[in-house]
Amino acid sequence: MKKIIEGKRFDTKTARSVADNRNDQNEWPGGRGWELFRTPRGAYFLAYWTCWQGESDSIEPVTEAAARKHLEENQVDGDVIEEAFGEAEEAGPDEIAMLAVSRDLRDRLKELAARERRQLRAVVEEAVLAVLDRAEQARKEQGQMIEFRSK
Repeated sequence: MKKIIEGKRFDTKTARSVADNRNDQNEWPGGRGWELFRTPRGAYFLAYWTCWQGESDSIEPVTEAAARKHLEENQVDGDVIEEAFGEAEEAGPDEIAMLAVSRDLRDRLKELAARERRQLRAVVEEAVLAVLDRAEQARKEQGQMIEFRSK
C-alpha cells in the first residue's frame, strides 16, 4: 500500500515492518489489523488493514513517541520494542518533578482531566510530550531545509 500524505510518501513496500498484530496463524484478528512501519528516512507510520467489504486500508503517520506508545499499549513483546527504539530503562519508582504553571493553565488542565476522566498527571504528561514531539519534528524539518539549501 502506498499513500501520499501532506506531500510525503508512505509505502509499505519500501518501509521496514517493525511490528504487527497478526496472530500465531499469521492472520489479522477479526479481519482487521495494524502494522507499524519505519521509512528509510526514519519516519514512522501505521498501516491499517481490513478484509471487510465497505472498509478500506489506510495509513496514519505517527511520531516516534506515538509509535512506541502504540506498541506498548498493544502489548508487543519487549524485545521487539527495544530493537526498534533502543533499550528501555529498568523499572523503578516514578520520579517526581515540580512544575510551576499559571493558575489559568492549571485550571484548564484540571478541567480537561475531569472532562476526560483521567488523572491530571497523565494529561500534563501527554501535553508536554506532544509539544516536545512537535518541536522535534520542527527541528528535523528545519535541518532538512538547511541540508537542501546547502546542496
